Amino acid sequence: MRGQKPQQVEPNTHQKVYCVINAENKTPMRDVVVHTNTEHWAMTDYTGSFMMRYDWDSAEVSKPGFISFKIYAKFMPDTIVMLPKSKHLNEVEVWGKDQRNESLKAMGESIRKQAAATPRASSGIITGDFLGWMDTRGRRDARHRKHAKQVLDSLSEKPDPIIQAYKDATGKGYTK
Repeated sequence: MRGQKPQQVEPNTHQKVYCVINAENKTPMRDVVVHTNTEHWAMTDYTGSFMMRYDWDSAEVSKPGFISFKIYAKFMPDTIVMLPKSKHLNEVEVWGKDQRNESLKAMGESIRKQAAATPRASSGIITGDFLGWMDTRGRRDARHRKHAKQVLDSLSEKPDPIIQAYKDATGKGYTK
């Protein structure tokens, strides 16, 4: 048989090696069961690899503690990622004081006390400031105090968006 070309062996197009990894830490997963619609199955080894030698259209990929899912052969990637099962909560209720409004009220009171305790320039003929017309700093500070009061009052009038979303979502009332 010298001089003859060796025969070409047609590779099996359905024989392909796949890998299964954990989504959290990207490590290969052992003992993952892949069960096809043609009643064939495969299990991953310690490298997370498995080979399916038969024709199949869809397969169920499962392992205890992980979310099982169905995958189709035409969309099958080389690497399959599995998500661990987690516990889901249907509803969460949070109770407590609205710290945002509490801190805004405390800050407003503190600013008002400091503004009241701040000495003001005296006005009058004795100091040379005829009825306060030269006190530009005092007028500027008064404008700032007025603006700060308006801002604080507008903040306390607005409803808390978290409490409003809670009321809209649950239909329950909320008391402070």
